[in-house]
Amino acid sequence: MKKQKGQALIEFALVFPFFLLLVFGIIYSGMLFYDYSTLSNVARSAARERAITQPASGETSAALDARITPYYFKNGKFVHGLVTSLYRPASANPFILKTTGDDVLVTINMELDPSGIVFSDVILPNNYSIIYHMRKDYTD
Repeated sequence: MKKQKGQALIEFALVFPFFLLLVFGIIYSGMLFYDYSTLSNVARSAARERAITQPASGETSAALDARITPYYFKNGKFVHGLVTSLYRPASANPFILKTTGDDVLVTINMELDPSGIVFSDVILPNNYSIIYHMRKDYTD
C-alpha cells in the first residue's frame, strides 16, 4: 500500500506544473483578450468623437485631431488602463487619429514588451494593430 501512495505523489508532482501552466495560461489569455477589447473600444470611441465633433471656426482638421488625441492617449500611455504588461504602445506612431475628408481613421499600434514573460515572443506576435474606420455623416 505504501508504494501506491508514493506513486500517486510522484504522478502529482509530474502533472501539477503542467496543470498550473494551463490554468495561468487561460487566465493570462483572458487578460490579453480584455486588453485587446479595451483598445478596440478606445479606437471606436476616438473615431466616433472625431466623426461627430465639428472643428471650431478657423480650426483645421489636423488641429482638431490633435485636440482630441489626449483624451485617449497621453504621455505615452492609454488613458484607459490595460491589465497585462506583455504589450506596450509602439515606439513609433502608437496612436494615430487621422481625418481625410469624410473619413476618420484611428490606428493603435502595440508592440511586445521584451521584458515580459520568457518565450512570449515564440507564442505571441511581436506587434499588432487595431484599425478603426468611420465615415462622418452630416445628414439631419
